[in-house]
Amino acid sequence: MRLSVWALVALLVALFYPAHQVSDLAWMLIPLWALASLELARALNMHTEERLEVLGVAALTVIILAFIWLNFLGLLQSPAASEQTTLRTWLLFGSFFLLFISVMLVAVGWSLRSARFGAVLGLAIALGLYTIGAMAGAAGLRTIPNAAEMWGAGSSTLPDADLVLGTVDQISDWSKDNTDSQPVTIAGIDSPALRWLLRDHSVTVTPALDAVSAPPIVITTGQNNLALAARYRGQELVWRQDAQWNQTGFADWFGWLGFHQILQNPQKIVIWVRDDLFLDASSSGKP
Repeated sequence: MRLSVWALVALLVALFYPAHQVSDLAWMLIPLWALASLELARALNMHTEERLEVLGVAALTVIILAFIWLNFLGLLQSPAASEQTTLRTWLLFGSFFLLFISVMLVAVGWSLRSARFGAVLGLAIALGLYTIGAMAGAAGLRTIPNAAEMWGAGSSTLPDADLVLGTVDQISDWSKDNTDSQPVTIAGIDSPALRWLLRDHSVTVTPALDAVSAPPIVITTGQNNLALAARYRGQELVWRQDAQWNQTGFADWFGWLGFHQILQNPQKIVIWVRDDLFLDASSSGKP
């Protein structure tokens, strides 16, 4: 009961505290781990003479659950209202029925205790493997197109941040032999993360770019800008990519459960570099 109260208080603090951060949820993990350990120790208190039966049921449970998972992934990729979808749906329900019948036969043939312990152990192994996969995705170790994690690293929401900084530094190095020499003008973008990324440069933020001025490097939104295109060369990059959780339907959640793919809303920016800063400016006849 004390661990449950601890977990509830930690969750409420992480949700309603004005200065909350994702890392505050770590205080909730401690009582959850303790509760899970107590329950697993109680549920897996096996006797020596029943270990073979329990391990056999656990292995069978893991195999059937793995087949169910692979069939579920195939069902997500199958065309709607097709013969393949119908077949995989029946296989999915049939696999669950086979698992239920197998556990019941073990309970009748050997003992209810062995069947229960084996089913719990197999389910714990399967969910543990899924948790490891989710942890790899949250850490950015698994690269899937249009993947979104509920608790992910910064690289998942700012996918091209390294390219933005690398482009600006490279242009500065080409033009003045110093990666931090060229000033950067940010026009029409209110992003503290972008300003922090370019903190080693002299950054100027303006709502709109002056038509008379010609700063060496300009960063704007992804819209077409004919005035800049006449004197600059531009490169479009994805600055921020946010998952549309509020527009996710019931069917979309099944797709996210399998491949962690969900509707994304990319925010694109364009890095404009003045023509005379490029190495080929003199050879191309440009000023």
